[in-house]
Amino acid sequence: MIGGNHPPEETPAPKVDGRVAIDTHVADLLHAMLSDISRAKPMGRNLKPEIWKCLFLDAMGHQANWVPSLDGDGVVNTGFRSSRLTVAEMSDMIESLYAFGAEHGVEWSEPAERHAA
Repeated sequence: MIGGNHPPEETPAPKVDGRVAIDTHVADLLHAMLSDISRAKPMGRNLKPEIWKCLFLDAMGHQANWVPSLDGDGVVNTGFRSSRLTVAEMSDMIESLYAFGAEHGVEWSEPAERHAA
């Protein structure tokens, strides 16, 4: 279901201001899908979309680095960011989200709703 690391010869997507120049539609799709998964609470997990993203990045082989928040009431991921994914890795992640959603009965929001999210 979830792919591993890609060969090192794969080049990262073009950068804009130090960030991957992923199409805005793709970024919006990723975040809408993570929100849909969060709302579905698969496996009884009531997690925020940001946490789901970290779980999927971890499943792809990108390690998270958690540190205590400033108020001590949680943790913050200071590890790998999705903006560092190559275009192929972003595609793999979205395919993994679709597969996970299909396995766990996630109802995807309509495209018009995704743009508003």
